Amino acid sequence: FPAGLTVIGWGKDFRTPYAHHFNISLQQQIGQNMGAEVGYVGSRGRELPIFMEVNPTQPILTPAPTIGPRKYPAYALVRPTFSSASSWYDSLQLTVTKRYSHGLQVSANYTYSKNLDLMSATDIFNRQNGKTFSVNDIPHQIRMTAEYQTPRLGKSGIPVLSNRYLAYAIGDWGIGWFVQYQSAPALARPASNGALPISNFLGRGPGGAQLKKNADGSYMNPWSVDWIDN
Repeated sequence: FPAGLTVIGWGKDFRTPYAHHFNISLQQQIGQNMGAEVGYVGSRGRELPIFMEVNPTQPILTPAPTIGPRKYPAYALVRPTFSSASSWYDSLQLTVTKRYSHGLQVSANYTYSKNLDLMSATDIFNRQNGKTFSVNDIPHQIRMTAEYQTPRLGKSGIPVLSNRYLAYAIGDWGIGWFVQYQSAPALARPASNGALPISNFLGRGPGGAQLKKNADGSYMNPWSVDWIDN
């Protein structure tokens, strides 16, 4: 084989992914035109496909942090796809609905959820420690929709509105609106392929005072380096 060969393929144990979905809810009527619903919705994903680098680079921390050779120097990237990822989703969902009456219909929903997975774990050698919040985790979501139908005004008894053309122009219109508020998604790790590994920032949290400094005295930018050593 030529030196620096890149290998991308499928793991020998690759299987068809599958998922279980389940939910339970309770509904209650409130008055004549309103209703409320509370429910639990969950899912479990198994045998999900994920490709992982099995030939990572070996970091060299002394005398100065740098990227060392790969674990198997004769190869470059070695990234087979495995059926080893899993996902967990659990949510509490609350809904209040005003059924259509007097021209108005309203629905409001709140969802509190947690989305975990092993797909976000990038360390193939310690994947059991990689169960964490998914990059798709959005814990809070609020949605509200409303629709209003303006009344027909031709028979309102008001003289100025008895004109059928005027009544047609301003009556029997549908007005709808939608509002959504949700948590921001998790901040993804930097995707840069810079020369310096995240070794420069190990043990340091966010904030200028906790970051190492460049030669000119300025603080290093963590977005300009690799987030992991691979």
